[in-house]
Amino acid sequence: MATVGEKAIKIMSRASMRRIFFLLLVGGVTLWFFHLIKPLLMPIFWATVLAIVFQPVSRYFCWKTGGRENFAATFTTILITFVVLLPISLVVIAMVDEASDLISRVNSGELDPNIVVTWVEDRIPAIELIAEDYKIDFDQVRDNVKEGISHIGNWIGNQAVIVGQNFLKLAVQFFLTLYLLWFFLRDGHRIKETAIRALPLGDREERMLFNRFATVSRATIKGTLTVAIIQGTIGGLLFWFCGIHSHFFWGVMMTMLSLLPIGGAALIWGPAAVILAVQGDYVGAIIITSVGALGIGLIDNLLRPLLVGRETKMPDYLVLVTTLGGIASFGLAGFIIGPVVAALFLSVWELMMEEFEENPPLIMKQEEEDMLNSTS
Repeated sequence: MATVGEKAIKIMSRASMRRIFFLLLVGGVTLWFFHLIKPLLMPIFWATVLAIVFQPVSRYFCWKTGGRENFAATFTTILITFVVLLPISLVVIAMVDEASDLISRVNSGELDPNIVVTWVEDRIPAIELIAEDYKIDFDQVRDNVKEGISHIGNWIGNQAVIVGQNFLKLAVQFFLTLYLLWFFLRDGHRIKETAIRALPLGDREERMLFNRFATVSRATIKGTLTVAIIQGTIGGLLFWFCGIHSHFFWGVMMTMLSLLPIGGAALIWGPAAVILAVQGDYVGAIIITSVGALGIGLIDNLLRPLLVGRETKMPDYLVLVTTLGGIASFGLAGFIIGPVVAALFLSVWELMMEEFEENPPLIMKQEEEDMLNSTS
């Protein structure tokens, strides 16, 4: 006859097996589910980010209409479509058109991409002796520059063809993003609370992670993108004023490079100033250098810490590395995914340190309290 202890062990073993089986079932079904929606992760991600950024707008309309959540979500979705998504699509189309025109003028010889190399070779004879010491062949440099321009042109052409061939797929993803966005705007708070109930970390830790995700997403979109658009707009207008061709294309390029914490728009207006000086347009070179350093540079130094740094609380080197890694892995969406993943990485490790550290730093506790109080 089994003793009471043996019966208890059997009951505990049976309960443990049921729990293990249940957890394996949950994990397996969850992995299966994510594998099922893997082709649609980008629309889901963009809908989530847009919903987080524009949630205050939707709540404002909901409050103004007396709690009509459906109307508020619909109006906010329409607003996002005409204020954000359609302008971005038009900018991309215009940029591809100007880029194609720029490549055509380079290939026809109207523009010489090797003008700086030729100027250095003609004006500084001693440079040839230095080049020989370092085994630098200027003819090879010219060929490499032309080959690089050719590769860029081919890439732009291939991207245009890919967009045309996948137009139906892109259209489906676009409307799916809007469809999900509507539900996330209306039910975002309820979805968040349901996820907090389901996750086993503890409500306090889960709220911190969700709040961290929302904070970094808003800071990246509102802060980084705002600074980049302002810098790109000033740069494009500056190039137009100085008579530089394809100023719209270069303005968009400055906007995209401004998303990086280091280098930024200076990677465009700096070489442009050098080329104008080589061509003899010293006034234009001085104007671009002055506006670039004092105007575009100051905007970055003044606005970025106010709109991004204080909210993300991440060092610039980490933002740079994760942004580049995100772009390499996920394309254009990487400039948001990278910093967000970095913020979640830091948050998880901060929680782990607090969990296993006997005397956690007071600064960490204060940051957590501030974050929780700001969302309560």
